Formats: sequence, structure tokens, C-alpha cells
Amino acid sequence: MKKTLLVLFLAVSVSFLTFAREPVSTVSETWLRVGFEFGNFFDRYFYEGAVWREYTGSPGINFSGYTFFNNRNVGLFWSVFMGVPTINSYTNNFRDFDFRFQIGSIIGVGFRRELSERFTLHYGVGLNNMISVAGITEHIPGLGNVEVDIGAWAFGIGSDVGFKLRLNNTVFLSFGSIFTYDFAHFWLIEERIGRMTITDSGWYELSRGISIRPYFTVGFNIRSETIRF
Repeated sequence: MKKTLLVLFLAVSVSFLTFAREPVSTVSETWLRVGFEFGNFFDRYFYEGAVWREYTGSPGINFSGYTFFNNRNVGLFWSVFMGVPTINSYTNNFRDFDFRFQIGSIIGVGFRRELSERFTLHYGVGLNNMISVAGITEHIPGLGNVEVDIGAWAFGIGSDVGFKLRLNNTVFLSFGSIFTYDFAHFWLIEERIGRMTITDSGWYELSRGISIRPYFTVGFNIRSETIRF
């Protein structure tokens, strides 16, 4: 009898705890975008006693997205850029370089504003960082081939301003531009001559950089609902 009462008591307790709380539903809407982006980078810094001004043009891929919860107009924003620099004001457009590559990201807060049934303004702002690497091989008489690897890391703040054109409930087009302002710039140079390696690095003084990176992407709407008790 006591065991029966104990089992009954436990069953009633579990049922009470299960149904006493109302289920909480969280609806999220995620925009995933992928497409073309062209980076225009303008840098100014002080190096070896002189002020340098540099421009780099870099076509690449934009992979980015927004997430909003419970139909709110404020959410999360992120963007990843992968580019191959092709234009530079100091390197003869990378003509003699063996390789060059850029990868950067922005993560922060995103916003949206419905302008019409199919047209939406979206914008975001967050922390920005960009890594650029390049390599070149030079032939020096008496030494042979000298391999030089150049790396740079810039960071600051970044933003996105664009428009979303809804084609249907799942697919949309998005176009706009990424804007960044970098206030710190770290550089690294490594030279390899035979078995000898020489490394030098440091922070550029008075470094400032901006970028204007227009993009055109195709996107997908992903809606999901999570229920918690």
C-alpha cells in the first residue's frame, strides 16, 4: 500500500511540474547570404620615417547573415569576406607575387526596417578584423632566391548597409556595401635565404584605414521555432 501511494504521489508531482509552467516559444528568422564583393581598401600609416598612403583593390566572396528573434527588428549580424587582391598602388598590381589572399570578418548588432512588402532596409555594426597575406620570390645575385612572406592584421569597426528584395518566402536578393574603419595595424615580414630565416614585425604608427566594399548576394530565409517548458 505504501509503495502504491508513493508511486501515485510521484506521478502527480511530475504531472504538476510538467503542466504548471506554460511552454515558451522562441521564433528565429535567419538570413544567409552569399555572393560577390569588391573590396576597396585605403590605408595611411607612418613607417621608416615617412607617411605611406596605399590603395588595394580586392575582388572576393561575401558570406554573411542576420538573425532576428520573435519578429523583432534588432538582432545579430555577421559578415565574412574572402578576397584575392589584384590592384595595389605600390606592388605593380601584384604582378610578380606568388600568392596573395585576404580574409576578414565583422560581428555585431543588426537592424532591419520594412519599406514595403518585398523591400527591406538592413544595416549592422560591429567589430572588424582583416588578415592579409602575400608571398614573393626575389633573386639576389650572390645569394640566390629569397622568399619573402608578408602578413598584416588590421582591426577596428565595420558596418553593413543594404537592401533586401524578397523574391518569395525563401529566396531573396541583397545588395549594398560594407564600410570599415581600422585604427590598428600589425605587420609581419619573414625572409628565407637558404636555411636562414629573418623575421621582423611591429605595429604601424599612426595607422588609419577605411574600406568601401560593395556587394551583390543571393540569400535564403530560414525560420525556426524552439519551444521550452
